[in-house]
Amino acid sequence: MYASAQRVRTRPVRSDVIPRIGINAFRYSHHELQPPIDWNAPDVSQIAQETPGLLVAQLIQVPVGGNDVLSFLDVAAIDGTEEETIEAVLDRLGISILGGSATAEETLHGVAIRFQDLYPHRAPQGSSIAEFEALRARLLDVLRAPARHSPAPDPIRVRVSEGSDGFQVDLEDSSSMRVQRQGGLRGRIRIDYAVAADFRALHGPILMHLVAALTGLDRDQLLGLGGVQFVRADTGAVIYQWPSNANPPL
Repeated sequence: MYASAQRVRTRPVRSDVIPRIGINAFRYSHHELQPPIDWNAPDVSQIAQETPGLLVAQLIQVPVGGNDVLSFLDVAAIDGTEEETIEAVLDRLGISILGGSATAEETLHGVAIRFQDLYPHRAPQGSSIAEFEALRARLLDVLRAPARHSPAPDPIRVRVSEGSDGFQVDLEDSSSMRVQRQGGLRGRIRIDYAVAADFRALHGPILMHLVAALTGLDRDQLLGLGGVQFVRADTGAVIYQWPSNANPPL
């Protein structure tokens, strides 16, 4: 299980538009996926980035996508962990924040939690503990929210066409329609193998970065669409699927 409460702020398209600010919260389950995660000492940062799981509950104050994250509180633990256990670790984390820290992490009893206030100086000293408590309340709300039981949607499919000196990615037609209904883009991107190799050396595999540019959607939106499946354009064979604990081949 992975859950996150995030204070976000919209990016206004005009100077006369007042940004919206609120706390969005999400809960994901790993029960059906069963990825190779050490739940005795989960790495909450890695889980958040690579294997968040299937979205089963969310509480939204600000429309998702394209927002600035002002602060966040994340928790990772095996599905079914008692709320009292999570609250005990939150209590310990709160002690660190009371000491004046805007960033804190704690792992105990198979529960990993991290907090970061990205704008600790926007209010008088001590605002980070108030921010932590606000996020904590929202996080507990989403942990208590009933899980939705509708089947997860099929992932969007990205075709990968490989050539002698590079490869191209584009969306299958049905996936393109789903992405555009979410306000995303439609197009294709071609990358030389040499460029992909240089990118990988500096930043890691390039495929998921290409999907962000190809669709214009962030990871939460892609998860809401069922994730991403990369397939060979000529055979339809699956090359890689995200979320996954494995690294993409490109």
